[in-house]
Amino acid sequence: MLDQLNRRAKKICDAVSQSSEQLDVRQTTYSNGSTVLDFGTNRIGTFAAGIELARICMSDLAEFSIAPSIENYPWPRLQVVTDHPLAACIASQYAGWPFSTESYFSMCSGPIRLARGKEEILQQYELSSDEKTIVAIFEASKLPEETDLAELAEKCNREPTDLTVCVAKTSSLPGSMQVVARSVATAMHHMFEI
Repeated sequence: MLDQLNRRAKKICDAVSQSSEQLDVRQTTYSNGSTVLDFGTNRIGTFAAGIELARICMSDLAEFSIAPSIENYPWPRLQVVTDHPLAACIASQYAGWPFSTESYFSMCSGPIRLARGKEEILQQYELSSDEKTIVAIFEASKLPEETDLAELAEKCNREPTDLTVCVAKTSSLPGSMQVVARSVATAMHHMFEI
């Protein structure tokens, strides 16, 4: 399963591209061949896009549902269920890579991290992948430049054409939903640290 996480995430990215207008997701293909899906860097976004972004973050190894609010809490709740917590959370969803260039910074999550393989938590569990396709999720308020994407691909020993990046600021609906969807990963990381 670990050798398919990027492909699983890419399959959802492709479906999002096909439904981008309904989801309010904007796709850009850079001249170097890398693809960026903007889930909400300069707008609120949609709940539906938030579910899809969470699915991408967890390489489609979890189920998500929006539950009604409960007494004294006026906002809806997000329920996350996975039978594959190590693959979905630690190998894919965990935001363990502070990616930066001269002009850009973002916390990077997603199965792309397996291609890079430099985080202690990945090495501890011997998690890696040699998939050609790589998918990243950026928590950022602006889109990366083409040079940033080239550097990202290079750090993973891949070509920019192999790269898909999903971007959302945390104050957008998709961005805040994918943060909330990290509850299982956060608990697992705390257990790892302890």
